[in-house]
Amino acid sequence: MKGLITLISLLTIVFPSASFANEMKLDWKFKYKYEKNYNSDHREVSFKIVKVTTSRDKLLFDVVAHNTHKSWYQCIYITASENSVHIDDDLANEYSGATVTFKNGHDNKLALNQRKKFTISIPRPEEEADLANVHFGLFSTSVESEKNCDGPISKSWGYNFHQYDWNIAPLRRK
Repeated sequence: MKGLITLISLLTIVFPSASFANEMKLDWKFKYKYEKNYNSDHREVSFKIVKVTTSRDKLLFDVVAHNTHKSWYQCIYITASENSVHIDDDLANEYSGATVTFKNGHDNKLALNQRKKFTISIPRPEEEADLANVHFGLFSTSVESEKNCDGPISKSWGYNFHQYDWNIAPLRRK
């Protein structure tokens, strides 16, 4: 047993990143319904935040968007800018700034029943923080199949997804 404890201590010194969790699975779901006009049906995109990965000073949230409408393509938009606050912690700190990156060079247009993965990168809270509130703006609009979408960044649409009192302690560096 003493040898096992020594081995674990040695691995922690040699591989310091192994001493803290750098990834956490999530199952945060949000459905955005867009109504083009009052005479039409809702166009819906489901968003699922599946994991968060930590880097030195960032939290990287992997999000899957799914167009659930049967006859309309969707353009997805994410609120993100240098000044947008996406996370605040239990120490009364607010962290601004966000970037969005689509996986595999994809754009923000979703075909019928299509899913796409993108990453939202936001500042990482201070190590002493235990809880955080996360705020994202996840939107969509309908588009005809032959048309293109504007870029995925929306700077002023606000926030419609909120995860309150999220326990971020497992993401701490040790």
